[in-house]
Amino acid sequence: WVAVAYPLAMGFAIVYMGEHYVIDVLAGWAYGAGAFWAVWILPEWWGRRRAGSALASPPPQPPAS
Repeated sequence: WVAVAYPLAMGFAIVYMGEHYVIDVLAGWAYGAGAFWAVWILPEWWGRRRAGSALASPPPQPPAS
């Protein structure tokens, strides 16, 4: 829960204290979500996609003699 509560509390605090606008906080959260997706989700998806395309292609045939 701390991983959820801290960004919410920090976002509230920096807006309340006048350090940032709400859009700054939302953009930061979107940037963090995008970075998480790019580092954790995208490589896994890309690996599954490449493995699936390798299985979909037929194996090479030996030359006819």
